[in-house]
Amino acid sequence: ERAGGLSYMVQDCLQGFLRSVQTQLRLLRGQSDGAVGRKMVKDIQQRLVVSLSCLCYLIPSVSYFWSLDALGGYLYLIVTVFSVIADGNWAPLPYEENLRLVDKWTASSAGVYTFLTLASHLSPRIFAAAITMTLIALYFLKMSRDVGVKAKKPGASRHDVWRWVWAHSAWHLVSAVAVAAGAIVSSSTYD
Repeated sequence: ERAGGLSYMVQDCLQGFLRSVQTQLRLLRGQSDGAVGRKMVKDIQQRLVVSLSCLCYLIPSVSYFWSLDALGGYLYLIVTVFSVIADGNWAPLPYEENLRLVDKWTASSAGVYTFLTLASHLSPRIFAAAITMTLIALYFLKMSRDVGVKAKKPGASRHDVWRWVWAHSAWHLVSAVAVAAGAIVSSSTYD
């Protein structure tokens, strides 16, 4: 019975992972996330908090530069800039949607780069760590997206938007720390 429970947990985790990938691919093509034409209305405090959380992506940028991987360092520096602009709604209105799409593409590209960098080490231990970090980060992204759809509904409360701010900030922190750890591990371990 215990093995069956573990099997269902792994199956649910993999299904959640596949749904997250499908959603991300849909968003990268500029398609809807379920809240067509709706915009989350954030007050200045919410915009500042989520923008500050975007600065977490400076952690992997520094880690990559420290690991002598300039491409990874610059990639996460670019992710930081576009994340602050898109998530904090700092772009002028005519360019806002295009900048959100650029944000999604740069962040996705950086995530793929990190995964491939870790997976390129043929060590099963590092590969397992890469898979684990990816699944954990995608869990937080999914949580943020689920809360975000509710926060974009007409009549959403300020509380709903704050839930998104904290969920999305958690995504920034968890994914940034995971990537930074991956950058350091991949530069120092070649077994």
